[in-house]
Amino acid sequence: MSRHPFLQPLAIVAALTVGSSLLWTSIRAEQNSPQPEPKPDRQEQPDDQAAARSAKPGNAEAGQLTEALGGTERYLTHLSTDKPVYKPGEKLYLRGTVLHAVKHTPLPETLQSPAMIQILGPKGETVAQGMTQPTDSVLGYAWEV
Repeated sequence: MSRHPFLQPLAIVAALTVGSSLLWTSIRAEQNSPQPEPKPDRQEQPDDQAAARSAKPGNAEAGQLTEALGGTERYLTHLSTDKPVYKPGEKLYLRGTVLHAVKHTPLPETLQSPAMIQILGPKGETVAQGMTQPTDSVLGYAWEV
């Protein structure tokens, strides 16, 4: 629970689709959001992590792991806000940069289509939602808290 009753943790979700396929998605949780509890150390690792560590290029397991992670042509985004804490009535400014997951190159103009921004409240309810158009692999969104 926050020390200030008017401060509520938010999660910001952004997704970009091309046609009917999801190109990238990103979630940024505010610092006040509940963090998952750390898992106890185990000597045995799950199969997918073991495969990731032992997979080498050209290996059949590596190909399966790549497909499970979204294929070779996938994009990630980094979301940032102008400040860490907002009070009711203030405006939240969100900025996102979209880069290729492996090459770290910007999203090509041919793939830049409207992205959906969704802001979730502390109980998982949608408190704001909107669309934004990426320009030069950068997107922006503003919302009044």
